[in-house]
Amino acid sequence: MLIRENQKKAIDAEMVKKVKKSKYVKDFSVQAKESVFTQFSSKEKDPRAGYAATDTQVSILDSTNKQVASSNIDLLDGKLPSDSKVKNPVIVSQAYIDEYKVNIGDTLELELQNMDDSQTKKKFKATITGVFELTADNPDVLKQQEKTLMYANEKLVNTLKKENLAGQAPSPFTGYDKIKVELKDPADTDKFIAEMKADGGDYGWLEFKSSYGEFKTISEMIDKLISMFTTLKIVIFIVAALIISLVMLLSLRERKREIGLLLALGEKKVNILAQMFLEVAFVLIATFIISFGVASFVTTPLATNFVNEEMSTTISENDSANTGMPKGPNYVEDTSTKLDADTGIDEKNKLDITGALFVFLITLVITAISTLIPTMRLLKKSPTTILSTKE
Repeated sequence: MLIRENQKKAIDAEMVKKVKKSKYVKDFSVQAKESVFTQFSSKEKDPRAGYAATDTQVSILDSTNKQVASSNIDLLDGKLPSDSKVKNPVIVSQAYIDEYKVNIGDTLELELQNMDDSQTKKKFKATITGVFELTADNPDVLKQQEKTLMYANEKLVNTLKKENLAGQAPSPFTGYDKIKVELKDPADTDKFIAEMKADGGDYGWLEFKSSYGEFKTISEMIDKLISMFTTLKIVIFIVAALIISLVMLLSLRERKREIGLLLALGEKKVNILAQMFLEVAFVLIATFIISFGVASFVTTPLATNFVNEEMSTTISENDSANTGMPKGPNYVEDTSTKLDADTGIDEKNKLDITGALFVFLITLVITAISTLIPTMRLLKKSPTTILSTKE
C-alpha cells in the first residue's frame, strides 16, 4: 500500500500518527528526502541553471523491511540511524567511503542553500554511523546514484526540509513524499483506506495505491472460472450417469439370450455378474486413460493459455489506465504497489491426479450400479424363461 501526496497538500504528522495507530497495519515507513552540499561537494556553477547543483541526497531510512523500506540496503558496518544515539546520524555508501576516505564516527557538514535566497546558507553537522551498499534488486538508476546517497532518521530529514523551505508558504514539498504501508491482511485494504479518511480528516487529496485492485481482479476472474467449471462438472456427471445407464440397459437387452444360454450350460451366476462387470470396467479404464491424456496434453494447455492471456490483457488495461505523465531518464519507478506474485497459471502444476481419480471412481460406481442391478434382476429368472421371452 502506498500513500502519496499530490500537489494540493503535504502528508503531515497527523497522517503518520493515524497510520501508526491503525489496527490493520503490520509495518510502515515514511519517506522524504532533501538535497545538500557536503565539504566534499563540487560547487561549480551550472551556466544553464545559474545555480550550484547539490550533489548529495539525504533520505529517511526508518525500516529495513523490503516491503516498505525506501531502498533495499545491506548494512556493511556500523549502525542504522534508527539504532544510533548520536544527534544527527547518517549512513553513507561504501562508494562514498572509498571516494572521500572518511570513516564511521567522522563528522560531515551538511550545507543547505535556501530556494528563495541563494545567498542564505545553513549548515548542519552530521555523524557517520554506518556504511551501506544497495542490493542488486534496486533500480539501475538508483544504483548509479549510490555514491551521492545518504540515509538519516526522520528527525534530521524533517529538520533539513523545514530549514531549507523556511519562510515559504506551505506546500507539498514541506511534508513527507509518501508513506509505504504493509497491512496484516491485504483484504483489509478498503477498510484501512476508509479508516484513514474517517474522523473528519480531509484526506481527499491523498492518492492511495496498492496491488489489492489487481489482486481482486485476478481473484474475481478465478472465482468465476471455478464456479463455471464446478457447474460444468456437475452437468457432466449427470449426463454421463444417464448415458452409461442407458447404454448398459440396451446392452443387456441385446445379450439376454447369451446370459440365458450360459445359465442353461450351468455357469454360475456370480461368474456371469463378474464377466459383465469386468467387460465394462476394462472399457471404462481404456476410456479414462485416453480422456486423461487428451485433457493433460491438449485441453489443459489450451485452457491455460486462454486464461493467462485474459489475465495479462486485464492487468495491462488496468496499468494503462493508471499511467501518468511521461517520466524522465532518471525516474526511479516505485514497484512496491505492484502485485508481487506470478499472475499466470502454470499448466505443469494443474494436472490434478486426485481429482481425476475421484471422477474415475464415481464413474465406476455409476457403471457398476447400472450394470449389476439389471443383470441381477435378469439372473433371478430361469434359463427357460429368459430364452423364451421375446422383446
